[in-house]
Amino acid sequence: MPLQALKCQGRCERWRMPVLAALLLLLFTAVANAAEGPYLELDTKGHMALIRSIVFTPDGSELISASDDKTIRVWDAGTGRIVRTIRGEFGDGDPGKIYALALSRDGRLLADGGRTGTAGQGQLIRLYDLNEGTLIGLLQGHDDAVLSLDFSPDGERIVSGSTDDTAIIWDVASRKALHRLVGHKGDVNAARFTADASGVVTASDDNTLKLLGCTRRGSRLDAHRSPGQGDRPCRVAQGRPDRLRRARRHHQVLGLDQRARTEGD
Repeated sequence: MPLQALKCQGRCERWRMPVLAALLLLLFTAVANAAEGPYLELDTKGHMALIRSIVFTPDGSELISASDDKTIRVWDAGTGRIVRTIRGEFGDGDPGKIYALALSRDGRLLADGGRTGTAGQGQLIRLYDLNEGTLIGLLQGHDDAVLSLDFSPDGERIVSGSTDDTAIIWDVASRKALHRLVGHKGDVNAARFTADASGVVTASDDNTLKLLGCTRRGSRLDAHRSPGQGDRPCRVAQGRPDRLRRARRHHQVLGLDQRARTEGD
């Protein structure tokens, strides 16, 4: 081996350990000060954890996704490239994970929810101006994680479902809760307005699907119970005004007629 190469190798060996030690010290210092920040984050041009919810903009040009990595990403549906990233909370653990998204019919307002609160504050639903990507409001009322969100067709109300076994109907303008819908005995996995906005349908881990009228009292109109144990309703879809459908796990679909009477209660 040439003498010059040996000298270079010796110098590299002498520098390697101090550099590694400095990098380790920087890493441990960052971990120790994690509660204070700032945070270093690798930008992979995509989500870095489980994607929980996706919605299209009304014109279909963009796709919005929310993830356990605590970010919302807006994608160009044609090119597949990220147009905008909305960052919420930082830090380790579940706080900040986003489980649900909803977009107003005009594409102006975006709502997100999940484990997005702090101790003693409850879980928050965040409202964003999608065009600007800025936070414009907070809805506070759920005691546990928010699993589902939906805007009314006119964009004036939001309904949310939560692991606190309730659904809440919110007034968007005032950021206030109008009704808390109780009666489920398990997580409310899905909550949707009916197509004509006259009611809300909820699906729960307690194996029931409930249809509730959007009256001042938010009273229950009807309920349907799944025929077997373990068939927990997980999604609700809009359809004809006189008929609602819901999907269960195991790829089965059942319908609930709004004109039917209460059964199984």
